[in-house]
Amino acid sequence: LASFELVHSILINWQQVSREHLEQGSGVEITSPEKLLGILHHWSSELGLDSEALVTTKAMSLMIDIVGRRGRILAESKLKDVQELNRLAAFADSLFLRMIDAKSPFPPSAANLNAVLNLWASTGNVERAWKLLQRSLEEGVNNDLYSYNAILLGYVNMGQAQQAEDLLFEMCRTDGLQPTIVSFNLVLSGWARSNVDKKYAA
Repeated sequence: LASFELVHSILINWQQVSREHLEQGSGVEITSPEKLLGILHHWSSELGLDSEALVTTKAMSLMIDIVGRRGRILAESKLKDVQELNRLAAFADSLFLRMIDAKSPFPPSAANLNAVLNLWASTGNVERAWKLLQRSLEEGVNNDLYSYNAILLGYVNMGQAQQAEDLLFEMCRTDGLQPTIVSFNLVLSGWARSNVDKKYAA
């Protein structure tokens, strides 16, 4: 197998095992994504493989996707592990920035960006999500409606309904960024969790 094909196969296998572990709660220790990346670098050195296969856009994109899926499962579980979510978000964030700094002819995609933004939103770290979105805009990385919905989710998770509503109205005024019913429902759920009577009481 070529270097990247080998890396790709290992990552896909790890993704499957990790997903089954999280869904079934087997209690078996699963290699963390950070440790997995370190192991792959070590193996590539020992086996004389092309280490650049580990930092290509495709490899980093796949790793971000895997970490994002792991984060979604954790965020939706009954016992939400915020510390683990923060760790995954920071790791995915670092991968995304590596992709930007690599100046590859194939920059990070909107899907990569959204995966990281959703991880930060799950932790409630809207400030970091905003900074990453701004950095991606400066670097010319594509974003879309889902990017801003992730920020809305972050505000809702933090109980900041007013900030979510302000962003929603800004989206309404921005060409090419028209919110959908999902966007409005996010803000409504934010108000439902807050002291809504202070502003919207009949």
